[in-house]
Amino acid sequence: MYTYFIVVEVIKIKIIKYGAVWCMSCIVMDNVIKQLSDKYEFDYISYDFDNDKDKFLNFNESEKLPIIEFVDDNDKVLKKINGEHSKSDIESILTSLEVKLK
Repeated sequence: MYTYFIVVEVIKIKIIKYGAVWCMSCIVMDNVIKQLSDKYEFDYISYDFDNDKDKFLNFNESEKLPIIEFVDDNDKVLKKINGEHSKSDIESILTSLEVKLK
């Protein structure tokens, strides 16, 4: 008799949004991500340009806000996007990264 083990690696995705309270696209993306958080399992972290300046040091100042990174549990950036995107765009990214449904 043989015993087989299937190893499944579960990666917890983090969505990190770098934005600003005065950025309308950032507010829109906050709402999109919060809607998707009801359906998908991910952690959401939001940094504000005026309050968290140290978090923006690795970005080019000409990058369009918001900057959104999809990060694995080893802090490796799997996908990065800039600007405003539709809910279906973000959902497609989550699906391609195989983020689990709740």
